[in-house]
Amino acid sequence: MSQAPARDRGRWSPTPPQAAVLAALAAGTPVVRRALTRRPGSRAFTTWAAMVAAVWFASGEAADRAAGGVSRERWNPRGSGRGAVFGAALGGLFVIVAPIVRRFPVLARWVDAVLAHRSRATGPGVVILALVAGAAEERFFRGPVYDQAGGGRGRKTLASTVLYTAATAGTGNPALVAAAAALGLAAAAERGRTRSVFPSMALHAAWTTTMYYAFPSS
Repeated sequence: MSQAPARDRGRWSPTPPQAAVLAALAAGTPVVRRALTRRPGSRAFTTWAAMVAAVWFASGEAADRAAGGVSRERWNPRGSGRGAVFGAALGGLFVIVAPIVRRFPVLARWVDAVLAHRSRATGPGVVILALVAGAAEERFFRGPVYDQAGGGRGRKTLASTVLYTAATAGTGNPALVAAAAALGLAAAAERGRTRSVFPSMALHAAWTTTMYYAFPSS
């Protein structure tokens, strides 16, 4: 009876879903950078931000299809409500810390660069776009990215948080990177606890809304 050749354990080979995730990260990260470095209030910013949402949503779908099209997500109304509370609390923490951050000019400049999108907005378009993009980010990073990380909840949480933060690092704004790390960790922990991406979406939406309307300007 012949025996199949032993697999090379020293070489990692991604599965089709993992390859889809990696390809999406390679395609989406430059789009994020392009969007968040456009002039605040410009049509280019709106266009590229919409593309960010489209890329992450499409990437989530593509990765799920590569995994066989079987969704592991379950609607969790109670968990989503709790996620919204956690997101608002995290946003509130950012608001509390804001006066301390503004004592340091370099930190204040980084924060103001982000807030410029809010200050130059006309109507609710920017916050709606931010909410849609946030849901798309959760669909991808707390969906297939989390699922395909392998290992237990701790490893999945770490992997999805690191990759989410890395995708934001391309903007060159440390304030955004720090926010992504904190938000990504909270959302990934909620994903692991509830085994559903919907509470993470609710958390992200509540955080975005709190930051948009409550975070103080300079």
